[in-house]
Amino acid sequence: MQILYCPEYFFPHIGGGEVWSFNTGKALVKRGYKIVVVTYKHPMHCKDEIIDGLIILRIGPLTVSGVQPYFKRAIVQAYGIIAKGLTLAYDVIIANQTFPLLLSYVVSKVRRKPIFAIFHDIYGLSFSIREKGVFKGIIRGAVEAVSLKLAYDVIITVSESTKKKLIQAGVKEDKIFVVGGGVDIKAIDSVYAEKSSKPMIIYVGRLVKLKKVENLIIAFKEVLSKIPEAELYIVGIGLQESMLKNLVEQLKIASKVHFTGYVSEEEKITLMKHAWVLVQPSVAEGFGLVLVEANACKTPVIAVDSGGPREVVRDGENGYLIKPNNIKMLVEKLVELLSDKNRILVMGEKGRKLVEENFTWDKVAEKIEKIMLDYMKTKIKP
Repeated sequence: MQILYCPEYFFPHIGGGEVWSFNTGKALVKRGYKIVVVTYKHPMHCKDEIIDGLIILRIGPLTVSGVQPYFKRAIVQAYGIIAKGLTLAYDVIIANQTFPLLLSYVVSKVRRKPIFAIFHDIYGLSFSIREKGVFKGIIRGAVEAVSLKLAYDVIITVSESTKKKLIQAGVKEDKIFVVGGGVDIKAIDSVYAEKSSKPMIIYVGRLVKLKKVENLIIAFKEVLSKIPEAELYIVGIGLQESMLKNLVEQLKIASKVHFTGYVSEEEKITLMKHAWVLVQPSVAEGFGLVLVEANACKTPVIAVDSGGPREVVRDGENGYLIKPNNIKMLVEKLVELLSDKNRILVMGEKGRKLVEENFTWDKVAEKIEKIMLDYMKTKIKP
């Protein structure tokens, strides 16, 4: 079976959605599928390429260096999806929310091919405006609203919480399939690193408003009053990087906070294995893939008690769930963990076992394969 895959963002951009798309694609290739990805050119990846059997077509002439140039990226995606979608040979289109989904839907109707939509989360208009600003927020919210009304053949999502949001938005429940997320166990085990000798907290992800990294920094200031030897590593890039660095300076904790910027996959795994705990302070996560990655590295996690993290974190076993924006609770849980390294090791082992049993890319690919094959056998129509 040949698949045309149209993601919103793609490698080398890193984030939960991008990691999910890249690794799910590679896992499906291993199962015998031919997958062609239509995406934008990146300054470090300007040419078409094949990675682990995944055929990646990078459309030009414009390059997209980050996730923020929405309109520039939209122009490239519009041209690429239409040009390739109308000419290439394939059996199924798989497309991610939001803008690529609209274009892919039109192409699927013209070509009379089934379309599988992927939704990682539903944000809504008010959230989009709050996080993106009025102009971009209205556009994003409107595109999302329209995309939720289209009649896809199948809808794939990563968590039960996002499934509930889709149903609340009016999507038929029998069209929605939850496949979760995963990690590459072999890649993680290929990197050797031990826990840091000093208590180490880590954040991994984009530095954007919805991630609430400032809450972690403020909490860390309080943690230092009880555990002065602790250190915080912030791994990632984004529009809020300057603001967060200024906050660290204002709190006079610059010597204890390390901004790594972009790191390679191996460096990320090494840092996760060094860390005593990973914190995901985000108030909105469709799944929370970084939580699974940390657990695979035998590192406990702290995340907000909402949405996707509830399906990864077993409170008190492989990590802790805290109330959104509750800095006091975050401080308490951090101090509790960092004061007891034995507890960290025990929770780390439980997290690793949970990942091995439930969260690998092979398991995700197996679920998607079953969904596709079942659809092809029955030809279910909306």
